[in-house]
Amino acid sequence: MGSLLKNLLILCGFDGEKEIIIHIGSMLKETSSSVDEDGLYF
Repeated sequence: MGSLLKNLLILCGFDGEKEIIIHIGSMLKETSSSVDEDGLYF
């Protein structure tokens, strides 16, 4: 992950990479229900 992107995410209130990944994963779940059914995301 680039440091610029990381700094931007920290400014947005994300503390660690794990938190960011979880957040992105949940966003993807909300936008794509078919992904849930395939079991690609936890």
